Amino acid sequence: MNMLKLSVLMILLSTTSSAWARGGYIYEYAGDVKVAVAGSVPQPATNSMPLDDNTIVTTGNRSRAVLKFEDGQLIVLRSNTSFRINKYYYNAERIENSNIFFSLLKGGLRAVTGLIGERNKQAFKLSTPNATIGIRGTDFMVELQAAIEAMLGQVTQGSVIMQTENSARQFNAGQTGLVASPSATPVLTSVSQTVFLQTQSTPIPSNNPAPTPVAGTAPPPPTAQALTAIAQAISAKFPGVTPADLALAMIQVGIQPSVVTVGIISFAPQAAVSVTAAAVNAAPDQAAEITTAAVTTAHDQAAAITTAAITAAPDQAVAITTAAVIAAPDQVDAITNAAVTAAPGQTAEILNAVQQALPSRSGPAAPAPETPPTSNNNVPVSSS
Repeated sequence: MNMLKLSVLMILLSTTSSAWARGGYIYEYAGDVKVAVAGSVPQPATNSMPLDDNTIVTTGNRSRAVLKFEDGQLIVLRSNTSFRINKYYYNAERIENSNIFFSLLKGGLRAVTGLIGERNKQAFKLSTPNATIGIRGTDFMVELQAAIEAMLGQVTQGSVIMQTENSARQFNAGQTGLVASPSATPVLTSVSQTVFLQTQSTPIPSNNPAPTPVAGTAPPPPTAQALTAIAQAISAKFPGVTPADLALAMIQVGIQPSVVTVGIISFAPQAAVSVTAAAVNAAPDQAAEITTAAVTTAHDQAAAITTAAITAAPDQAVAITTAAVIAAPDQVDAITNAAVTAAPGQTAEILNAVQQALPSRSGPAAPAPETPPTSNNNVPVSSS
């Protein structure tokens, strides 16, 4: 199976502050992100929070964090990750005296080197339970596979050295290394294209040195247009990654599900139904918002989208139907038929909700037919 290279939209860091970070700071985050300094009680992350030595940053479910350091070094943490800053020292006048020592304790990350790594490759070290990674390049990803107690590392640009207790091996751009245990020899391997997709799908800033943003401020959240561009870049290199895969990975790192839905369906309108299903499965509590986004973006697939959303979250059938008919009132009959077919036990509630959503209609919508509804392309829509 082809390996998945990292290809993301580089969002430029924009700021008006002239103050420099003491070392690193929280550039951007979403979801449940905690910061603990030198064994202290973990505190919720805040925008532009400074990150000193002996600091651990953790991310929870549907969460992400992007860390930026004074020399431009970037670290992207996916969901369910624990990362420690052991030592970060940056001497802008004598970069050869600078050094970085990080540890990945759990989960996965992407590292993009700044001036320290670019000018003094020996000064960067990332430790993991199975191996220590040194750089010979600028961009790589690491995943700790808890189920098999192994480490995977994939190189996007340049190369890395994976060092274990007994051996070391260099991996170059486009290669993936596997370290099965602390004493194992690093070996070349291939992995599913989705292994690194969470870090792949996280927008990042430039890795140029930059001042710290004003305290309490944050970059704007990713837009649907930015996510469309990321999807285009990834799929151009790796067509095996489906739009639904992309949507799921983006939601898993805390990007707003409705924004993800618009961005991915704009990129691949033919996949509107599968993207909707993936998004609702990942965030069933936001099924109505996802449905609105999907129907608005792929108006001609409103009925099929409704079916997919209700199938993924049947307890949200009334809210989903209401959202769909408000977004596409000209397709109210097709949407209603799709809804009562997908959730026949809620027929009365669905019909009542449609009538309340569109009070100008002359009477309630007709009950669903016995045969499955069809989309505008006359393709049967499954009710399973």
